[in-house]
Amino acid sequence: MQATPDRLRALLRDLADDDRRLLECRIVDGWRYADIAVHLGVPRGGLADRVRRLRTDLRRKAKALGA
Repeated sequence: MQATPDRLRALLRDLADDDRRLLECRIVDGWRYADIAVHLGVPRGGLADRVRRLRTDLRRKAKALGA
């Protein structure tokens, strides 16, 4: 089964709002972690690990959909 753009969008919609905003800031907008931390009002320390975990989880889910 091939993953369609709609299925991939659904994966992103299923993320918690904070996680989706984090990925948008980092991946879509290309912001630095320090800027993201200020924008989201969170400590900078764990943002890189959090982005890495989210991306890994999305890849795993997309693979399960056939992407």
